[in-house]
Amino acid sequence: MSSFYPILLDLQAQKALVVGGGKVAQRKIETLLEHGASVQVVARELTAELEELRRTKKIEFLGGEFSEAFLKGAFVVFAATDDSSLNRRVSQAARQRACS
Repeated sequence: MSSFYPILLDLQAQKALVVGGGKVAQRKIETLLEHGASVQVVARELTAELEELRRTKKIEFLGGEFSEAFLKGAFVVFAATDDSSLNRRVSQAARQRACS
């Protein structure tokens, strides 16, 4: 079993990529914005609240399909979808990019 270490990050003006547009992703995005992150979102659908953030340009919407190219320059990446295989693919791609 993995043991995780809690950390504190300065997210001010840092790129945060969130894959997902549901309620879980929304909570993550709202918290990231509260802490000054520059948030990019990839999702097939957005909640009404996220759609409003998109409309007011508080988040950058990258489209509905995840591409590993979206990881470039990301400080943190969150996979927050209800698709476990997509979450795993995002996680693996982010780890590979961090190690290369």
